[in-house]
Amino acid sequence: MASASGVKLTLSDLLQTPTSQSVPADIVKSILSQPPFLNVPYALNLRTISAPLLPSNRIFRSGSLSHLPSSSLALLSSQHNVKTIYSFMSPSEESILELDNIEIIRDEGNGNSVVRNISIADFAGEGGKTAFVKMYGEGILKGYKNGIRKLFEKIGEIEGGNILFHCTAGKDRTGVVAALILAFFGASEEEIALDYALTRIGTEPHRERLLQGMLKWVGEKGLEQPGLDDLSSAKGENIIAILNWMDAEWGSDMEQNVNCYEYVKSRRWNGVKGWLNKECGFENNEL
Repeated sequence: MASASGVKLTLSDLLQTPTSQSVPADIVKSILSQPPFLNVPYALNLRTISAPLLPSNRIFRSGSLSHLPSSSLALLSSQHNVKTIYSFMSPSEESILELDNIEIIRDEGNGNSVVRNISIADFAGEGGKTAFVKMYGEGILKGYKNGIRKLFEKIGEIEGGNILFHCTAGKDRTGVVAALILAFFGASEEEIALDYALTRIGTEPHRERLLQGMLKWVGEKGLEQPGLDDLSSAKGENIIAILNWMDAEWGSDMEQNVNCYEYVKSRRWNGVKGWLNKECGFENNEL
């Protein structure tokens, strides 16, 4: 694609493609060959995240790694200096990885019951926004806060190499964690929404396999039931909805302490910092 603006215009259309439909392979290949995606063979939704106060190629997000051949896994360390991987997956979802020169930290979470208690039909209205806020807020933020705290602690270290975090498709658990990091480091609403939505392209080479995995979960009703397209989508407005919800839940008390975060020019996304304080136990001087 000839220009950044051309890529953006093309993405605007492509990112709305339902997961039940394919995206042209040549377009996917072109997009995946450009930043923020990394050139690691067979990778699933692997890319860097960046913000005004977070340089690129320091923190990476991804889907599952267990299917990667050893030659691809080796590139994480040799080419991208990944020294720590945070896995937000249970052993039932992914075989345990053992990688030379890379520390792997796992958080299996305890939010699966919340996810199970959400009906697929709940996602059929409003593009799934209300259901996503519940699943992300009650399931992921509560269920994986220990791993998220450890990840933010590692981000604060000056030395120690680069960081990668992942889940199955790199969409929900990974998408929420990426949004927290981006919001914390001053990314705009548009930047956060685009980062989340790029999952639609990042997962496309593995779409059939991921759909088969989802089919096992939804059972005999199949992939045609109402709400499933929305549940499997990666619409930017849904990740913004959870950040707005966090602002309402944890943001008000942060306004009076905004000077503790001198690097943040806007008061938006104070809910992320408030959540890190109140739910993860960070002191102001630790952030």
